[in-house]
Amino acid sequence: MAITTAFPILTGTFQWGYDPTIPAILMQRWTVTAWETEWVLNLTTGLIAMREVYALGTLAADYTTASATYVATGHTAVLTPIGTAIEVVVDITVQNSTINDGVGIALYRTAGSAPVAGAAFGGSDTKVWEQATTHAIAACNMQVGNGFVDTGLTAGTPYTYYVVMKAITGGTAKEVGQATLVNASTLQLENE
Repeated sequence: MAITTAFPILTGTFQWGYDPTIPAILMQRWTVTAWETEWVLNLTTGLIAMREVYALGTLAADYTTASATYVATGHTAVLTPIGTAIEVVVDITVQNSTINDGVGIALYRTAGSAPVAGAAFGGSDTKVWEQATTHAIAACNMQVGNGFVDTGLTAGTPYTYYVVMKAITGGTAKEVGQATLVNASTLQLENE
């Protein structure tokens, strides 16, 4: 049975708790809007370790491309799994400047660095999600997204998740950023 007490402090939450799935571990969790960290005290060894349990990636400004092949948008999030899985929630706002053209959007994972905005993505990186839309109205915002668990990861290895986009059949594809529409495009990662 887990026992947790929460106290509001500034913009976050401070929690003490015991996790019965990890023997002799006492956890102190501090949550802030964009990230979450657990301080873990091993009662047997007396060692304290910090582990990140949540990451949020947002796109500050709009990113546009007329490329018919995937290019990076600059939208990334990084998390180090404490086990072999990360829960991923993708919620992205896209549009195309031309009627009946569309946007292809995908999420890739790498143990290295994400490509910069506008660059082609790494051939050895792993595609973990993909979706395409067609727009009946020019420059109309459309939400695309999904929630899933990405498995087969190595505990302790930092993984970078990044968004790639392409224009389908023409026009200019756009991933809408936070400067244009608050909460327009988010990428959430959480240790599973």
